[in-house]
Amino acid sequence: MAGQSKPKYLQAEYNAWRAMVARCERPHHPAFKNYGGRGIRVCARWRKSYENFLADMGPRPSPRHSLDRKNNDRGYSPSNCRWAIDGTQRRNKRTNRMVTIGRRKMPLVDACRLRGLDPQIVYQRLCNGWAVADALADPKWPAGDRRGAFKRR
Repeated sequence: MAGQSKPKYLQAEYNAWRAMVARCERPHHPAFKNYGGRGIRVCARWRKSYENFLADMGPRPSPRHSLDRKNNDRGYSPSNCRWAIDGTQRRNKRTNRMVTIGRRKMPLVDACRLRGLDPQIVYQRLCNGWAVADALADPKWPAGDRRGAFKRR
């Protein structure tokens, strides 16, 4: 495929492959510090060949999908990558606050939705020193007083 233009329907896949390699392998890339700089690597099979990447990943399911790592602390490889939509990727960021409900670990926003709480209120409670269990257990507006929703208990 060297020197040939990519078919239009595979251009996005090729761009995803190029961007993945660049941010993991090129120290001058703007995103290198968040990828290669913290040890995220591309498996040898994919680093050597776009064709191998495409054979393993297949075409992306829709224009809404982009390359995502299931575990953000591991590198790019067939077992750790998928095509995912934006909402899935937002929940898979290392900057997300993770909480445990029962035995299930999940992003704070999912725990809030599960409990029927406003994520902004719960996040503010946590910033004000509330314990996670308390922040997720209280109703939205204690005793009808919005200001009380943020005070430390």
